[in-house]
Amino acid sequence: MQMKNIVKIAVCDDEEGIRHSLIDVLKKILEKEEILYEVYEFSSGVELLESKENIQLLFLDMDMPGIDGIDVGMKIKETNPWCKIVIASGREDRFKETYKVKPLRFVSKPFEEEEIREAILAYVVVTVGTEKLEVFKQRQSFWIRQRDIRYIAAYNGYVEIMANDELYRKDVSLSQLEQNLEKEIFYKVHKSYIVNFFWVTKLEEKEVIVGKIRLPLSRRQRKDIKEAYMQFDVKYR
Repeated sequence: MQMKNIVKIAVCDDEEGIRHSLIDVLKKILEKEEILYEVYEFSSGVELLESKENIQLLFLDMDMPGIDGIDVGMKIKETNPWCKIVIASGREDRFKETYKVKPLRFVSKPFEEEEIREAILAYVVVTVGTEKLEVFKQRQSFWIRQRDIRYIAAYNGYVEIMANDELYRKDVSLSQLEQNLEKEIFYKVHKSYIVNFFWVTKLEEKEVIVGKIRLPLSRRQRKDIKEAYMQFDVKYR
């Protein structure tokens, strides 16, 4: 489950041994899943809040001296609402409080590798397709989420991009554009077409159906696209 962009991950816990233990497990899983990453460690909520790093995934201890983990999480959400928080704690009695920070997952201490792995993969699932792509319409520039792109069609020297019920244009080749797309959700079904699996409604013998649009399916791609679509369905639906 590769991710093209670097994921900035932070571990915030006042106990050094616990931080290092969790970081070791994180690195092992991230490398196995071929996810590019940067890991930062913080020994207190104050240190974390003073950081200028744009953290995307935070493993946050609840019980820390100074600022409580729940308060830290709420402040993080105010300044960085896109940050996904995983609560790391052995305190079942404070479970209800954690909903104030809308956590992605909970992991218990002592840490179990499979539980950490599930938290990382949950992050991948909820963030896939959120990268933005610059497109153009009537010479105006727009930034759209890749998840909102339905399909892309190639023409002579440019591509047309269907997204949000609008047709956009970009003056690049299909191959050039493909390099900037999230490969977890896009598939080149024909020399002239790329589809977004989120929007595919049906695969037929010779066509891919995206909503009401029928796009040709290359004969050589039939077996591979069916397998890729099944894998997508299992991982991201």
